[in-house]
Amino acid sequence: MDDVVPKTTMEALKHMSSNKPYMFLVLAVSGMFFIVTNVQFWMSDYMVVIYEADPELVKKVFMFVCLTSPTLGAVSVSCIPATWDKYKFCLILGICGGIAGI
Repeated sequence: MDDVVPKTTMEALKHMSSNKPYMFLVLAVSGMFFIVTNVQFWMSDYMVVIYEADPELVKKVFMFVCLTSPTLGAVSVSCIPATWDKYKFCLILGICGGIAGI
């Protein structure tokens, strides 16, 4: 990469958007967050409407999942890439993000 420091916001955006691995990873993570948050949100509504579950229990389970899943995911995923080289990690992360975005 070149060592040119962008002077304006538009130059910085152009510089970042020209970095393909960065853009693919941002898109993969954005797709993953979109899918996960939609599943979490609509699953609670589905449980109340279709399965006629107790709304209070559904709210408690939803809060538990929302509070613990980011932490557990970060802890479990941080252990795996420590044994991989960075190219293998980026490849697998990109594949997983692509699958999550479908």
